[in-house]
Amino acid sequence: MIDSDALEAVIKPTISLIMSTRNRGHRLQPCLRAIERLKCKRPWELILIDNGSTDETRTILDDYGQLHLDAEITIATEPRAGLSRALNKCLELAKGEIIAFMDDDCYPNSDLLDRIIEAMERRRLDYLGGRVELFDRNDAHITIKTDSQPSDIPAHSYVRPGLLHGCNMAIRRRVFDRVGSFDSAFGVGGFFRSSGDVARWVHRWLRTERYHFSPPPTPRTCRGAPQTKLRCGQRRVLCKTHSL
Repeated sequence: MIDSDALEAVIKPTISLIMSTRNRGHRLQPCLRAIERLKCKRPWELILIDNGSTDETRTILDDYGQLHLDAEITIATEPRAGLSRALNKCLELAKGEIIAFMDDDCYPNSDLLDRIIEAMERRRLDYLGGRVELFDRNDAHITIKTDSQPSDIPAHSYVRPGLLHGCNMAIRRRVFDRVGSFDSAFGVGGFFRSSGDVARWVHRWLRTERYHFSPPPTPRTCRGAPQTKLRCGQRRVLCKTHSL
C-alpha cells in the first residue's frame, strides 16, 4: 500500500499559480480560457480566490473548477475585501515551491510557467519580476513595464517603485516563510489603496536574497482608454524565448 504522505510528496507541485478576482464575472472568461492553454513540464496547481464578489464571479469559478486541466484546481473565497487578504488566502492554500502571481485581466502564454521555473532555477533566484506590455496599443500607457534588458537587484539595496508588478512576479515559498505574508493595509481594498505588490517587500528587503528582473515572462496589459478613468482591461502574459 502506498503511503499517502509519500504520494503527496511525489506529486507536490513545483509551482503554484495564484489569482484573486472580485466582481469581474462579466469579463473573467477570456482570462480563464487563456489559463486553460497553459502547459508545464513540472507538476503545478492553480488557486483562484473569489474576494467577496457580489456578482456571478463565484459561480463562474466553481464551474471552471470542474474542468480537467493538467493542474490541480482549488477554488476558495476570502470574504473580506482586499487584494492582500485574498493573496494571503492563496498563500495559505498553495503547496508549490514557487508562487507565481497573475491578475484577473491577464492572458498568459502557454509556456509562462516553464519560463518562470527555468529562469528562477538557472539563476537560483528568490524573486522574479517580468515585463508588462499593453495588449491593446490604444489603451493608456500606464502601470506597464517594457524594459527589454534583464537586471539584478542585490540584497540590502533600494527597490524603486514600479520595478515589481504583481501581475507578473514569482516568489519562492521560503521567502514568505522568512518575511511573512502581505500587509492587508496595502493594496486594492486596503486602507492604502496602492503599493500592495511591493510595500511588504521593500521594507524587509534586507532579509531577502537574490532578485532579478527578467523580460521573458512578459504580461501585456490593457489599462483603459487614455481619456477615461483607469479601469482594469485585459493583459496578456507573454513569455519571450531569448535567454537572460
